[in-house]
Amino acid sequence: IANTYLDDLSQINYQEYKARLYFKKGENLKAMHQMNEALETTKKVYSNKLSADLAEIETHNVAREKDVLIQKEQAEQRVLTDTSIAAVFLVIVVLIALISQIKLAKKLKSKNVEIKSQNVALAKADDEKAHLLKEIHHRVKNNFQVVSSLLELQSRNIEDSKAKELAKEGQNRVKSMALIHQRLYQNDDLLIAFDDYTKALVDEISELYDMEIQADIKAHDMAFDIDTAIPLGLILNELITNAFKYGITEQKNTLSIYFEKLDDSYKMIVKDQGKGMDPDFDFKKAKSLGLKLVRRLSQQLKGHAEILNGDGAAFAVYFKNTEMRKQFNS
Repeated sequence: IANTYLDDLSQINYQEYKARLYFKKGENLKAMHQMNEALETTKKVYSNKLSADLAEIETHNVAREKDVLIQKEQAEQRVLTDTSIAAVFLVIVVLIALISQIKLAKKLKSKNVEIKSQNVALAKADDEKAHLLKEIHHRVKNNFQVVSSLLELQSRNIEDSKAKELAKEGQNRVKSMALIHQRLYQNDDLLIAFDDYTKALVDEISELYDMEIQADIKAHDMAFDIDTAIPLGLILNELITNAFKYGITEQKNTLSIYFEKLDDSYKMIVKDQGKGMDPDFDFKKAKSLGLKLVRRLSQQLKGHAEILNGDGAAFAVYFKNTEMRKQFNS
């Protein structure tokens, strides 16, 4: 409706008003788009006006020159006078056109300065959001550490060995999530590099079980966002803990952890040198909480987990990152 019924100046005022409303509502991208439209309309209006003025001047000059030629035979002096008048008129018109151009240039410059200022404000807002998000991860990490400390204090008063083991496993799970948020707080890109994360997790669990191991970790260039890192970190925690409980001894204390990028997914293998799993063991019917978590979290990541037969116990987990899961769901 505005495009049909509003004149050019009203169009510009209308578009600038819309931009101010968007800024007040916090919709900065829409506001910038609207300001660009106002700027384009301003250019178009003044460009059309300038073209029309120049065309009119040209037409007028042609007519004036014809009159001069016709009247040249009657009076040479009159021709000279009329020519002078035409020249003065032309100078005035040119001056008016130049003044109009200068005003337009100033207005465009003012618009550009305003847009640059808005871009700076948007960049500052993005920096503040990133800082706030990092602060949230820092506080979540601290809360997890408090819970872990409480579990550790509580486990000291537990005499039943089974209950004490469950408390230790719970403490492990909390620490694995705390490590995720610690890495998010430390990284500007909000991605968790699983090479460093896996090494830190192995050290945490090794300290908890008071056992020294040789860790062979290959996770170069494997980095995931929080939606993938949290469930994957819990899976990794369960498999490493399982290796410490059943597969690692003083004589066979090597733990291997490998990551691999496949065509449409990722694969993670956790392998120890212990006695391995019973050949009749059915992973899908496992009753332990840890293995149930591994299986369900693998499904959450649109993948699956399986046991590999060989020298020692080896678990393979196939999973998709966040972008792959979005494509899978669509």
